[in-house]
Amino acid sequence: MEHAHHFLTRLDRLSNPHVELALSLYRDHELMKFILDSAKVPDGAERIAISLADSKRGPFLVITRDGKFVTCLGDGMSKGALPIITREKLDGISQRVEVLRGRMEVARKVTGERGGVGRLFRRLYEAGPRLSRQEFIAAAAWQPMLVMDYLKWMLDTAADVKEGRAILMRQLRRTDKLNARFAEAARDYYNSLWFIGHTAALAALDGKVPFEELPVKAYEAMHRLPYAWSAVRQGMVGPALRGIWGAARMGKMLLQTYKKLYGEATTLYRVVEATYSLAAIGLRHSRLAAEVEKTLTSPLPPSVGDETYQKCLDVIAKEVTLTFRTTRLKRDIMLPVHLKLGRTIAVQLASYAKPGSPFKFTRKEDVPDDLAYALPFNISQEFAGEWKNVFYMSFMLPWLATVEAERLYLPAEYLSEMHCSYESQEIMPLLLALRDYEYKSPGQTRSTPKGSARNAPCPCGSGVKYKRCCVGKKETTEKNDQDDDDAVVATP
Repeated sequence: MEHAHHFLTRLDRLSNPHVELALSLYRDHELMKFILDSAKVPDGAERIAISLADSKRGPFLVITRDGKFVTCLGDGMSKGALPIITREKLDGISQRVEVLRGRMEVARKVTGERGGVGRLFRRLYEAGPRLSRQEFIAAAAWQPMLVMDYLKWMLDTAADVKEGRAILMRQLRRTDKLNARFAEAARDYYNSLWFIGHTAALAALDGKVPFEELPVKAYEAMHRLPYAWSAVRQGMVGPALRGIWGAARMGKMLLQTYKKLYGEATTLYRVVEATYSLAAIGLRHSRLAAEVEKTLTSPLPPSVGDETYQKCLDVIAKEVTLTFRTTRLKRDIMLPVHLKLGRTIAVQLASYAKPGSPFKFTRKEDVPDDLAYALPFNISQEFAGEWKNVFYMSFMLPWLATVEAERLYLPAEYLSEMHCSYESQEIMPLLLALRDYEYKSPGQTRSTPKGSARNAPCPCGSGVKYKRCCVGKKETTEKNDQDDDDAVVATP
């Protein structure tokens, strides 16, 4: 690189720490190009001032819009009318570059030999909850180029899952078991749920930044379609929480969308998405916390279900609000509960560890914190039927809201030591819960009408014929969920 002699001779205007920063920028041409591209230099501006400290007093580096260093301006020297890149923005962009370089290094190790990139993207779909932290980081290295692809894959897969769910539900109308010929379809369905979660996290890695350049109509579509919906609608804890993490990462961009959703949430899925996403946004972005709390403390609208259903939804909203409030007062108050949950799971899974494995835990206190935090995000638990899992999710919310996405994943060294693979029964509790979701209110035992369904006694136990009781509620709920599903395919 041709040296900028005038710039180098003016370094004596800076203090030692600022000289080191100035030289690090001078030597890193790729970083400077990324900074200038990300900072959105105004059209017509041939030179830009980069603040090394105070945005008004300086000191400043003066560079051209194509990255050539011109001079240094000491503390208090005027930058004139030059547009400025503040120190805060400089640090933020530089940090993103360092994160990206770290991801690329991991990606090189993971993909390695020829064909490794193709295998990596197949793993995103096939791995389910066994996608390792290293594999996620490797996929994240491609995010700056594939962010819109990740978003589209999430939405397209959600539409495919809707069709797959309809097929599997037809097979489960009169039985609790799937015919063997549907085993492959059930496996694909299971993988697709986790793929939605993985892509929801990947698309949101840089928050709102990639989406600010969208055309107006596409940007407006991002506000009409709540970000976490594709993941939450599937009714499984791990994918849902990844979608909620993505909504939190977007922050202010989606705040009004979720406030509106809260005011219209009348089903389990919508209440979970609205309350958890709002709380996560408020916990990640403290300046939005007061507005979030004001929304969460307002009552939910009347639900599509009966009084019991409404009470359960209200309890969920109150639980999330309580978690949000207590965490605001004391940030780490819920972490011990989260750790206890993760350590319990680690001990339960120790039987799957290979003989002599360091992960064959017998005591909860031996489980590392990093592992305990991540484990609850990577087990196949559904909340469509097991409502208690909704409350377990609230234990994990404060940690989820503030960590980086890769922390949600298990280290490769742990996964390699575990004799765990997909079993067909892993998806059955979710499928049965999704089937029953249309026919019962929370707390009722599952039952199927016998004889002529519409004239049979209603399965809710009211003693009234089905056609005069819950069939109307069922039709209302089906219409509501159909509207929810249709929203999934409204891609930006």
